[in-house]
Amino acid sequence: MKIAVLWYGKEGKSTYNWLLNNWYTKEQIDILDKSISDGYLDNLEQYDIIYKTPWISIYLPELQKVKDKIKTQADILFDNFKWKLILISGSKWKSTTSTLIYTILKNAWENVKLVGNIWNPILSEVDFDNQPDYIVFEISSYMLDSTQNVWSTYSILTNIYDVHTSWHQNHKNYVNSKLKIFENTKESILRKDVYDDLDYNFKSEVILFWTWTYFYFDDKYIYGPTYKLDISEIKIWWEHNYLNISSILPICQLENVSEEIIKNSLKFFDWLEHRQEFVGKFDQVKYYNDSIATIPESVLQALNRFWDEIDTIILWWKDDNFDYSQVIKVINDLNLQNIILLPDSLEEQKSWFLNKNIFEVKSMQEAVQISKEKTRKWKICILSPGAVSYNLFKNFEERGKLFKDLLKW
Repeated sequence: MKIAVLWYGKEGKSTYNWLLNNWYTKEQIDILDKSISDGYLDNLEQYDIIYKTPWISIYLPELQKVKDKIKTQADILFDNFKWKLILISGSKWKSTTSTLIYTILKNAWENVKLVGNIWNPILSEVDFDNQPDYIVFEISSYMLDSTQNVWSTYSILTNIYDVHTSWHQNHKNYVNSKLKIFENTKESILRKDVYDDLDYNFKSEVILFWTWTYFYFDDKYIYGPTYKLDISEIKIWWEHNYLNISSILPICQLENVSEEIIKNSLKFFDWLEHRQEFVGKFDQVKYYNDSIATIPESVLQALNRFWDEIDTIILWWKDDNFDYSQVIKVINDLNLQNIILLPDSLEEQKSWFLNKNIFEVKSMQEAVQISKEKTRKWKICILSPGAVSYNLFKNFEERGKLFKDLLKW
């Protein structure tokens, strides 16, 4: 048996160590990575199984030739986990939603694991010989594309936007990858407007949130059939977070989590790192790190939250498949003075903004320096890029961390 571990990053190292400790010998496993050889995709046919990390596309021609041999950490989870599994996916907000339900279940049951996407790899967290009661799995379309035997107890789809089309080749492939979370689940949970737009035959029970009947909110409360949560007692705020909370209430209801535990959990639940995260006040300017904002809709959420408090925004708009028209309109309507463009932003972007100071920079260091010089006192500077920036950083975490580190120098 000849095994390959494809792409030796955080998850690849986790996969290699787990396979070595559980199933195979060192002589059976090869590591394939661009840092080792430029031709790392040349001879995939020689392997019996190829364990791929999510960050390399299944649609590459070399991988399409051997797609029947490809497995992932998720495959190992689906084949070996025995208890309750919760899948969270969507274009945005899946990280917050995953952390919310994990936090509440942890407070209720204790023996819960949170894995996937921006969290620790599955095989670094889960002991299959001593399995947790619940696993909350934040699963991206990149992961779903390469995984076959998908199942869950509950599956939540937060939303679907027209994103990642280059990676998936087209929007249809992207949507189909997301819908795999519903192929073999007991409860399908999704927004009513998303459900109405889908052409999909659900085999499980469907629970809709944001229906104005169940699992919805108004300006004072978030409601479930037996829950009534006071918004003023919830630490995180804004409409998209109330949607996230609405989406997890069906699971709380079905798992008999008390309203007291939910309320106590939400009272202390804070914004995630890199999600509209307050970094600090420096020289009477507040700085926020929203590096996880990798699509226009996320930038729009940040603008709507802070509105005219924002004086400087750091952008990186590179993906011309995105529709930035609504974000441009809001920025132009705001009393926002400074727009800082990270390297290789779209050239035409400079002409989209009216009566704004535009600064093109070559590095995050330069972006932070200009933000310190130009942002008005008592205002906000926010890093909310609106796209990934793989030409500069490995991921949004690295980008956000550098922004925070530079501010504190």
